[in-house]
Amino acid sequence: MEQVREIEFRAKAIHDNKWVYGFPMHYKRPMYEKWTIREPSGLEHDVEESTLGQYTGLTDSKGKRIYEGDVLAFGSDCKSTVTYENGCFYVKYKKRVLCVGCKFVTALLPVVISNTL
Repeated sequence: MEQVREIEFRAKAIHDNKWVYGFPMHYKRPMYEKWTIREPSGLEHDVEESTLGQYTGLTDSKGKRIYEGDVLAFGSDCKSTVTYENGCFYVKYKKRVLCVGCKFVTALLPVVISNTL
């Protein structure tokens, strides 16, 4: 059976600057434009577009979900931000660009240490 990755986004809510999780909605009207996150319950939060990031479907070595924009630490000598480009999540590791889900990256036991967004 084919494995299906969970699709989820997160962004910081404008009203309290806390992370909210769900599905992004983009509203564009002649007089305004805004982004929201709709939680599974249906509740919508206005969010800062610059903080919007997608869940990669992976967790770090401590079980924390990895999102686009997270900063991963690979030991004490290397840190890299998760980016999305050409249909894949990437990190830079010692001058190499690697897919987040590749066996080499997961073998390095990454840890989410912060979020750049």
